Amino acid sequence: MTKPLILVTNDDGVDARGLGALVQALGGLGEVHVVAPDQERSASSHSLNVTEPLRAKKIKPRVHAVNGTPADCVHLAMIELLPRRPDLVVSGINCGPNLGDDIYRSGTVGGAREAAFWGVHSVAISLAARGDQDFSHAAEFGRRLAERVLADGLPERSFLNVNVPPGPPEGVRASVQWQPSHGGGVPDGPSTRDTGDYWADEERHRWESDAPSDRGIVGSGRISMTLIQTDCTNHRLTERLQGWARDLNGEAHDDKEPRTAGAEDG
Repeated sequence: MTKPLILVTNDDGVDARGLGALVQALGGLGEVHVVAPDQERSASSHSLNVTEPLRAKKIKPRVHAVNGTPADCVHLAMIELLPRRPDLVVSGINCGPNLGDDIYRSGTVGGAREAAFWGVHSVAISLAARGDQDFSHAAEFGRRLAERVLADGLPERSFLNVNVPPGPPEGVRASVQWQPSHGGGVPDGPSTRDTGDYWADEERHRWESDAPSDRGIVGSGRISMTLIQTDCTNHRLTERLQGWARDLNGEAHDDKEPRTAGAEDG
């Protein structure tokens, strides 16, 4: 029986400790290949390099470093570097959380999403702490989750975004994305005024829902698992928007149909 082929990528770079811990943990589950950026590519989102050639350097058997983003790495692995289509892609372990709106900025999440575009089951996993951290608990959970995904699969064009608290977790919960009210700013000071250098500050956020958010679950010491779908369409408002289309086309339609897209619905 052919062993499952597991592709591992990240956005912290091919030498990152989190990636190393994940690869070691996944080793017994199948044939593990690493295709990861040659340097840190944090906050690269889902960007693909279309302006210059990608270069893949073979570091050792089954390990390649690529001069691109995590999405580039997964894309190149699919079309060129792997011996066959992988059964699972795991992106991480990221050093730092990827909660709420972070999924739109995160290179770690971008790598998992690219795999979902290819129809491959995928997981993005992050340790919700920064600095010199212990990745062992996140790696052990990543292995258990990988076993479950390989056995049961995931819905089509969906992937899991996982955040693990620092220290031994106190359980696991399904979650929804944290929905913050953004209040970031730019620190003011002589160096900023003199040099024009700015560092974004996105720490001043406020939760806008009572739902079991990824942030709340991780904050309570548990692992959060959020099922993300690649279809971003607001299906609830599609029919309402069709009313706009008829108006813009100058077509008559039933006035009983709501004619504006209210913010309370989306």
